[in-house]
Amino acid sequence: MFGYLKRRPKRRIVVDSRSPNFSGFEEDFSKDYASILGEGYPDKASEEVDCNLPKPLVNELLDITVFVDSDHAHDKITHRSATGLIIFVGRTPVFIMSRRQGAVATSTYGAELCAMRIAVEETIAIRYMLR
Repeated sequence: MFGYLKRRPKRRIVVDSRSPNFSGFEEDFSKDYASILGEGYPDKASEEVDCNLPKPLVNELLDITVFVDSDHAHDKITHRSATGLIIFVGRTPVFIMSRRQGAVATSTYGAELCAMRIAVEETIAIRYMLR
């Protein structure tokens, strides 16, 4: 999204800021998982925010939704796992990725952890760019 806008400065992308509506999933996306997990972890981790960031122009909060999955030993030759990732800001998809992981995972659990690490890094980058 940001690369598109950088190459085309007179263009724009309209972001639907409404909360995502993913019907058909078994999971209840209306839950506030931050508060649910915060109850179990009293020493909450906090996000590091650069004090030099500019003040926001609007006070509207945007929901960021991330879907991530991995396929253990997807590549039949190198046995590297594949990671799939899609990030929504509001209802607008802003980042899509599908690629092989850099290392060979010895288990499905390891492949999922590598995929989640990539998802967290990309989510932090999106949050930073949106600020």
